[in-house]
Amino acid sequence: MSVEQALRILVVDDEPAIRNSFRNLLEDYNYQVIEASNGAECLKIFPVEKPDLVLLDIKMPEMDGLEVLQNITKASPDTPVIIVSGAGIISDVVDALHFGAWDYHLKPIKDLGVLIHSIKKSLDRSRLYKENRRYRKHLEQEVKERTRKHETVNRNLRTEIYIREKTERELIRINERMKDIVRSSRELDSAENLLEASEMILKEFAKNMNAKGGSIFLKHNKSFILQSSLDNMNVPPSISTELKENSLFNRSLKTKQPVLIKDITKENNIYNSGWDGYKDGSVLIFPLMDRDDDIMGLISLHNKKSPPFSPQDLDVGTVFASYCGEKIQALKAVDALRRNEKKYRFIAENTNDVIWTVDLDLEYSYVSPSIHKVSGFTQEALIGSNISETLTKESYSIILKILSKTIANKESVDENPILELEKKRKDGSLFWVEEHITILRDKGDVVGILGVSRDITKKKELELKLRQAQKMESIGTLAGGIAHDFNNILAGILGNTELLKIKLPEDDFFNKKLNNILSATIRAKDLVSQILEFSRQVETRRANVDSRIILKEITKMLRSLLPSTVKIFCKVTNEPLYIHADINQIHQVIMNLCTNAHHAMKDRGGVLTLKVTDHTDNNTDENWVLLTISDTGHGISSEIVTRIFDPYFTTKDKGVGTGLGLAVVHGIVQSHGGKITLESNENGTEFKILFPKVGRATQIETIETIETIKSGSETILFVDDEPSIIEVCEDMLGHLGYKVITTTSSVEALGIFEERKNEIDLVITDMTMPEMTGDILAAKIKEIAPDKPVIMCTGFSEGFTYESSKKSGIINELLIKPVKIVDLVKSINTVFNRKNFL
Repeated sequence: MSVEQALRILVVDDEPAIRNSFRNLLEDYNYQVIEASNGAECLKIFPVEKPDLVLLDIKMPEMDGLEVLQNITKASPDTPVIIVSGAGIISDVVDALHFGAWDYHLKPIKDLGVLIHSIKKSLDRSRLYKENRRYRKHLEQEVKERTRKHETVNRNLRTEIYIREKTERELIRINERMKDIVRSSRELDSAENLLEASEMILKEFAKNMNAKGGSIFLKHNKSFILQSSLDNMNVPPSISTELKENSLFNRSLKTKQPVLIKDITKENNIYNSGWDGYKDGSVLIFPLMDRDDDIMGLISLHNKKSPPFSPQDLDVGTVFASYCGEKIQALKAVDALRRNEKKYRFIAENTNDVIWTVDLDLEYSYVSPSIHKVSGFTQEALIGSNISETLTKESYSIILKILSKTIANKESVDENPILELEKKRKDGSLFWVEEHITILRDKGDVVGILGVSRDITKKKELELKLRQAQKMESIGTLAGGIAHDFNNILAGILGNTELLKIKLPEDDFFNKKLNNILSATIRAKDLVSQILEFSRQVETRRANVDSRIILKEITKMLRSLLPSTVKIFCKVTNEPLYIHADINQIHQVIMNLCTNAHHAMKDRGGVLTLKVTDHTDNNTDENWVLLTISDTGHGISSEIVTRIFDPYFTTKDKGVGTGLGLAVVHGIVQSHGGKITLESNENGTEFKILFPKVGRATQIETIETIETIKSGSETILFVDDEPSIIEVCEDMLGHLGYKVITTTSSVEALGIFEERKNEIDLVITDMTMPEMTGDILAAKIKEIAPDKPVIMCTGFSEGFTYESSKKSGIINELLIKPVKIVDLVKSINTVFNRKNFL
């Protein structure tokens, strides 16, 4: 155990907390602590325990600290007494120093390092005094002994007296130098950074050691980095920690002790740099130690003005180096704290995420600047406000529940959950965030919540779009299945109805009813086509059509669909206005806009106006057809007009609208080369749609009847897995003179064709069949007899279109069920290269 570890300090204070605080501090520095709660107890303990130093409070009950100070100073003047008082009265300071106090500190002590320094300084000074007194006592004893034994040897006595006086002068000199060290230490307190402190340390060392040259290095990783030098440019900026074995720095580094060399030229085992700037060869090296007893720097001094350096220089410098090490450590800690603060402040101020903390009252104690970009709120506006002001009611309840459960500790709670919360912007709009939550604790107690928020609104919108797309895909798949089955049913109805018209005698009643059935069947067929088109599973077909006729047809439909509270007006020109369009898609555009108009007028009724006119652009002279749809509903607010055509944007309640209608409208209009605009106010909304105008209608083919179609006598193999379709088509084709071979199995059909390929002139097959689909059957037939024509009939087949089937070369014609007799015979005549008309 070192001398310093065995030193005993008596702490005198009537406050137990202060005594305990001093105990903890002093024991960290390996001092043995004795306590006294008042002055009387102190005076009782002092002669028994004989402490090396006393920390004394002034204001205490029973006996004033100044009185205790006088008694201690009188009893043991070499024992340092440091006053630590909270009174702060200047007269107390004066009296304390007058009565023998070695130092004075005012409570509370903000920098405990100052107190430790004061204690070390006082103990060193006391040790010097005690050594001086012991030495003086020893000299006096020697003098007495020599006087008693050698009274005649006056010359020796004078020598001893001279030695004593020299020692006293040396002690006085040491005392003066120690005062200079204390002054230098206080000078260092003004340094604000490592560079400034290093320069001051080297300057004060050189002054106290009377040296003209020197340098100070601080350790960084595996190098010693030069901080300051008195030797101009002759010192390297860094030195590796892998030092030469016989260098002075290496000796100090290994021993962790100061190094004193009086004349380096007489040291055979010391590496000499050879620099001629070392004038006298005397060198001092001081290591700067940290609290872990590791070297964090080195100070070298040379070129003493009155060489060489002395052991006293070594002792005095060691004391100063100890304080310098403490100062550098403190500045390093402050510098590291500043760098960390700067780094984390930079991160907080530049991240797109929002970092925030709230206390137990859920009031914001910190919010990063990024909150303004995300929500429109400023830091100043939110700090001190409750978190409920930025959360929806549901999200707030989630945060409140987590905090309540954590504080109550009634159940196991994840203290680092990742939540999806809905928050409010300053303008009242809502957005979604992914919230990384951390429960903040201080010594085990919950003190608040730390959160990191990331805006995931776009992610949520994409998820919604994906779900909607999946839903639409499912609807499309369902529509395809329904279309296939429904078209097969319609095929039987249509075929049998046409056969009845042929077979039944002329009768107005029967003809009227059968025509009604045919009309209904055709409408049903068109409905299925619209469903398939909506699910994007059929090809769109465009033609030059008269927009007036489309508008009139929809107006009739709307009058039967909309309530009587909505009055409908249709205004068209006398002359036809042609556009190149898909009729079904134009129907969809108008119906969507009229449906929205109805919703806007549902509560109080109103007027819906549909109008089509000619329009010429004065800037470009382009001719357009202008379609106008207006209503007298509640209108659209200006805040959402710019978003009205966005996909999935809707102002309707959940379950009422999907937000797809106007997006689809916009897409269809653009795909037709058109433009759409709207104007809206509290009196209603008006949509204007421009379509490029075309000169004339697409030529409509002559409507043919069964009587006008040329029939034949060829042999046809007819394949369909629906018996009802087999039956009706067999009757149709047989009525027209064809020989028909039928089967409900595609596999059986292939066998029949292989056996009777020379007899069979044509194959008509369904597309969707079990075991073997129609396209595979057609391909196998073409392999057997490439020249045999094949007609494909389908109710629905995803990915199998007219264009793709023609390119494949495996079929000659494609018919969509339900097939009219006229269309079937036309296709047959086409593949046989016969003209249709007689």
